[in-house]
Amino acid sequence: MESLKKFRHDYKAHLFTMDALLEAGKTQELHQYLLSLHQSQFDGVHLRQYTDNVSLNILLNQKATVAEKYGIQFKADIVLSTEGRIVVSDLIALFSNLCDNAIEACATLLHPEISLSVHKAKAYLVIEITNTSGSDVQKTNPEFLTSKSRPELHGMGIKIIKNIVEKYGGIYQIDSTDHSFTTMIMLPDE
Repeated sequence: MESLKKFRHDYKAHLFTMDALLEAGKTQELHQYLLSLHQSQFDGVHLRQYTDNVSLNILLNQKATVAEKYGIQFKADIVLSTEGRIVVSDLIALFSNLCDNAIEACATLLHPEISLSVHKAKAYLVIEITNTSGSDVQKTNPEFLTSKSRPELHGMGIKIIKNIVEKYGGIYQIDSTDHSFTTMIMLPDE
């Protein structure tokens, strides 16, 4: 987690460097730079095949590794078409924020689990993530207010998710029980 926080802090500098290397036509140096970032970011990550999209696969592997470090069982059943209209960067933002929220929500519970399902249903991409919960969150915290110190620095994940859903004219639904919390997103994908 610490290395990921450092990377996020420095990502603009990394993007500038990568863009400059690309503009200069130094593709080999760019490749080496990217490899060095992968090495520092994903030490200890054993790549599993969640999807054929390399970027999404790396992200999901990183999230699964973080979950496992907290003792969370992470399951994923993902079927993604290569021909959808949803931009990969939006999918990465969705999966990243959904997984981060789920990990944070159940990291301190006994027998925590996260289940991520992605599939096509007619013209929609359906993303559903369920995590173990210690209470019915919709009853105990209906506004989803953060309990972290300095709340002004937190709470962006749900906003980012909702903005992406709105961008595609999709549907965002949540459901909670005393033992689970589920987020379901349907995005038009044709």
